[in-house]
Amino acid sequence: MTKAEWLRWRWTYACGATVALALFALVAHGGLWELLGVQHMHPYFADLAAILAAGQAHVAGFNVYEINPFDPFGRPHVYGPLWLLTGQIGWVAADAWWLGLLLVSVFLVVALGLLEPRSFRAAFVVTMVLLSPPVLLGIERANNDLIIFLLFVIGAAAAARQGRAGGYAGAALIVISAGLKFYPLVALPSLFARNGRLRSIAMTVGGGGAIFAVFWWLQRDAIAQALSISPRPSTVFAFGVPLFPIVWEQLVEHRTWLLFGFFVGGV
Repeated sequence: MTKAEWLRWRWTYACGATVALALFALVAHGGLWELLGVQHMHPYFADLAAILAAGQAHVAGFNVYEINPFDPFGRPHVYGPLWLLTGQIGWVAADAWWLGLLLVSVFLVVALGLLEPRSFRAAFVVTMVLLSPPVLLGIERANNDLIIFLLFVIGAAAAARQGRAGGYAGAALIVISAGLKFYPLVALPSLFARNGRLRSIAMTVGGGGAIFAVFWWLQRDAIAQALSISPRPSTVFAFGVPLFPIVWEQLVEHRTWLLFGFFVGGV
């Protein structure tokens, strides 16, 4: 590594080392999770385990929207049917530990590479973001939002390329993400920010929306079952601030973290 490369990436390496040490400390002392606003579940990567267990149960012939016998907590499947393809691949709930480690590692490497802090102040903010309760919750559970994040990164990189192929690839990855977890569909209009003929971009966006609509229609029964049993909102960190009935209670409960967030934002 040249001196120039070291100077460019040194703060990124420092962030990575700090986050890694913090995660090791959390694993070694499980009670620290609660102090950081995360309810720790045993085993680790519980959300990924639920998805893999659902794929395993689906292959075994169970209606996973009613029963998921291979999940360590007995939770039914609450996502769309695309996740059940994990069972066709041959992955089972017992694979959650190594797949979770791989997913979390890739997520952190990609996130650090994108944020790429160039100063102490930037490195401090990036470290605090990666150790914030919402991100730690996703890491501790190996939540499928980490997969959506990675798909979006690839999709954004594709969409940033010149030519129609980049737009098609970006739209395809958004639609795939939406097939996995629905909400990413709202990113489709962002393709209008690409350089190119408006008509061509509009056809790409419209085509992506139409493909998702067909998928929704073909899988409407399974999707309806998933939506009917989706978990109720429980924390502002897990589900976001638009959940007005619980926002005030959560703001009071997590006031220390919120004040610290304002401090980090000010930095």
